Amino acid sequence: TGCHDGSIVLWDFDTKGVIKVLSDEEEALSPICALSWSSHGRRIIAADDKGRVRVWLIEDSRIIYRGRFESPCLTVQIS
Repeated sequence: TGCHDGSIVLWDFDTKGVIKVLSDEEEALSPICALSWSSHGRRIIAADDKGRVRVWLIEDSRIIYRGRFESPCLTVQIS
């Protein structure tokens, strides 16, 4: 789930509990407006409403890419 505070919450659908919360400790993000899992399930890409994009490695909650566009990204996709 992409959140208003720029964080991403990963859920366990069996237990309905939170598995992990991803957030950028270096730069606060605006509300997440686009989010996508990679096809192998090891990365997530997210974009906020100010055009900032982040790619996280899920296993260690590490950001491996930070970028910025001039306008918000309404959709994102990662392979």
